[in-house]
Amino acid sequence: MTINRKYWLRDIPKSENLSISRQVKAYWETQGHRIVAMGTGNSPNLNAESNFDHYILSLSWAEGDNLFLASTSTCVWPEGTPPAETKR
Repeated sequence: MTINRKYWLRDIPKSENLSISRQVKAYWETQGHRIVAMGTGNSPNLNAESNFDHYILSLSWAEGDNLFLASTSTCVWPEGTPPAETKR
């Protein structure tokens, strides 16, 4: 089971989108997350995987020049705890 969350970053000027993307990338890397994809050219899109539990992180550009942060967690188990073979 997964949980998805999205947080809109409102009121950021379009001219700051790439700067925000670079800052988010640097922060994720210092937290030990692995960058798996980046936008090209003027695209601020960024995707990462968390170091410990492998959930997905993203910074995405949406129509209207708005950015949002999103996360998909794979750490919710229907029975409350992961199967023994997945525990670390």
